[in-house]
Amino acid sequence: MKCLNCRTNSLYRARSGGKCPNCKKEFVFEPKRGDLFTDTAFEAALNRVSAKNSLSYHPRQLYFELARRRYTVLNKAISPRGAVVGGVFGGIFFGVIFSIFMSMLLKGFAFWLAEGLYVSFAVWGLFKLKRDTESPAIRLDWPVFLKHLRRWQTIQEPHMPLLLPEKAEQQKKVSKPVSGQEKNEDLFDYNVDRLILCDKPEMVDFLLANQFHLEQKCAILAFNGYPRAHFEEIKMMLQRNPNLMVYLIHNASTNGCRIAAELKRPEWFPQARIFDLGLYPRQAQKFLGLFEPANAPALPIQGLSAEEQTWLETWKLDLMALPPAALLKHLRNQISQHQQVIADAYARNDDADLGVDGFLILDSTEGGDDDFG
Repeated sequence: MKCLNCRTNSLYRARSGGKCPNCKKEFVFEPKRGDLFTDTAFEAALNRVSAKNSLSYHPRQLYFELARRRYTVLNKAISPRGAVVGGVFGGIFFGVIFSIFMSMLLKGFAFWLAEGLYVSFAVWGLFKLKRDTESPAIRLDWPVFLKHLRRWQTIQEPHMPLLLPEKAEQQKKVSKPVSGQEKNEDLFDYNVDRLILCDKPEMVDFLLANQFHLEQKCAILAFNGYPRAHFEEIKMMLQRNPNLMVYLIHNASTNGCRIAAELKRPEWFPQARIFDLGLYPRQAQKFLGLFEPANAPALPIQGLSAEEQTWLETWKLDLMALPPAALLKHLRNQISQHQQVIADAYARNDDADLGVDGFLILDSTEGGDDDFG
């Protein structure tokens, strides 16, 4: 394992005291003790989510990056087919041993009953093994991630200034949809034609912390009324704008996919143009290994296929599964492309061509998947 301080590689027996044999710096993690990551793997994940310390990021974005790496390395270590073949041979091997042992203890019906129970258990175990290895579910528990993060902060990096609070905070510094470091009241001096509406407060904090509101000259709010300070005033100001364009980003979940329909209600933006940028279940295959169990009933949603409805009954996919740099890049691209579509449509005097047919698509081959211990 490589030391982060002096970059010396060492064998386990040389670092058995938990310190680098060369510089004596303490290692944060030790896979031989059951830790899921090496120090270099954790550092590589941090570098990717922070774009080498240039972007603020949320703990869940780091969580998904580590989960992506873990899923990749587990799939490289053993394929679903390999797991089944190994399970079959293992079942036969232990079955022979079990039969010999049972023949010494039991006779007649009791012996065959024990054999039947073993076969039933082996078949059940084989199907479970196949299901688990083929499952697209996330393979990193949140409490386990938090344990690794706290240990990293204790030993390696006590202060992580770019790491956002785990819970969305109602502080002034994160309650400024347009004006950044200025007071919230200054928002009303701006002519804001665009709103980015998120389904989760944490996404609002992420975008504001990275100055996306200043870059795009837009307001950024969450569907649940976050940031609390001046939310209703900002909402009313936007409602009065006849040229308002709302760009919606949300999780691939039942609640997230239903928001677009809600925005046409009178209490929201019935006159605004709503452009839904996803995520949706049809993008989910690019994020295998990052699915989470659905936590809301799958209600009928207009525009979704039967396959997507079925997917929502079982799974959800968090927008934070996209690496931060990729998320910001695709948001920029989608908004920029759509603004060009609007400009072209107005030039042709064609109001029918103002939709957006783009979604956030992650290039899942974007490096950083092989630095595991």
